Amino acid sequence: QAWEVFKEKFYRRVATYVADWQDDENVGSKDRAPGLGTKAVEPPDWPTRFCEVNDTGMRIWVLRHLRDRHTGLLPWEKQQ
Repeated sequence: QAWEVFKEKFYRRVATYVADWQDDENVGSKDRAPGLGTKAVEPPDWPTRFCEVNDTGMRIWVLRHLRDRHTGLLPWEKQQ
């Protein structure tokens, strides 16, 4: 989900500064996002690239307080 939101925001922001971000022109420019080239391809390390802290507090809280003790499912998950 974060990648999809980033792509949308990135496209709008870069279009402001770079005539066409998909051109190979000025690939090293500071107007471009670091580490991203001219293709809309998600880098393999994208989920952890710009985050120094892996905060799982919310996930742990939700699982601890909302998960069904018998099925292990969250209220919005369907039982199979």
